Amino acid sequence: MKGDISLFLAIEKLMQEKMYLYKGKLVVKDVDLAGIYKVKIKEIKTKIRNNRSRFPSDFMIESNEGGYAFTEPGILMLGGLFKSERAIKAHIRFIEYFVHLAHENGESIFNLIKTVGT
Repeated sequence: MKGDISLFLAIEKLMQEKMYLYKGKLVVKDVDLAGIYKVKIKEIKTKIRNNRSRFPSDFMIESNEGGYAFTEPGILMLGGLFKSERAIKAHIRFIEYFVHLAHENGESIFNLIKTVGT
């Protein structure tokens, strides 16, 4: 459990320090996510190439240098593609982090979904 808490805190720190505005969207770079998921950039690029339909333009932005920047849904989509124990734990912590943020702002994920569906 201690490792899970430290991973949650690492994700929180990443989102506070490495998130930036790019082309009007809040994003995190692929290199920063690779550190959290403990994967190589090459693995991220392979996952994207093999799962392109899972990354619409509001999930991911490709930079001119060939790197990627991911929005919140893109981070969650990417994390679900890795199978290592570390990546699975990181994916779970990202989900918890984003849900935690929604609750802190007085939102329920279910209320957001209900609002979108009406």
